[in-house]
Amino acid sequence: MPFFEVLEALCDALQISFVQLFSESKESELPEEHKKVLEYWSTLNRGQKDLILNMMISLRGTKTE
Repeated sequence: MPFFEVLEALCDALQISFVQLFSESKESELPEEHKKVLEYWSTLNRGQKDLILNMMISLRGTKTE
């Protein structure tokens, strides 16, 4: 089960809301580039995911606790 911070970072990176992330509706269909990110994300181990999230946070110029 991912932490809230991970889900928040993922939604920010994909520029979607939590509702869209968990929606099964076609109305919230993800763009192809977002689908590709999720596809790659699912193949990473925990350490790799942490590195990517930290990089995304750094690129956005925000900090987490």
